[in-house]
Amino acid sequence: MHSSCRAVVVIPAYNEEKLIERCLSSLILSAKNLADPDVVEFVVVDNGSDDRTFAIAKSFSLKYKNFYVLREKKRGSGYARQ
Repeated sequence: MHSSCRAVVVIPAYNEEKLIERCLSSLILSAKNLADPDVVEFVVVDNGSDDRTFAIAKSFSLKYKNFYVLREKKRGSGYARQ
């Protein structure tokens, strides 16, 4: 994570391949409206999905420097927030 970051948005995800791209694209557009888009970072926590959720989120992390993707084997949003 960057030292200039002021906010971190955690996105827990489980089998969200139909929605995750739209969600992350919306976050990118929202961040671009900030005076300094780099003050916010996004962390997608894949909770053991067995669809393309992780791959889609990973493509955002390769494209945007303020996106990160983690894999959590334990399912549930509580584990994603830890």
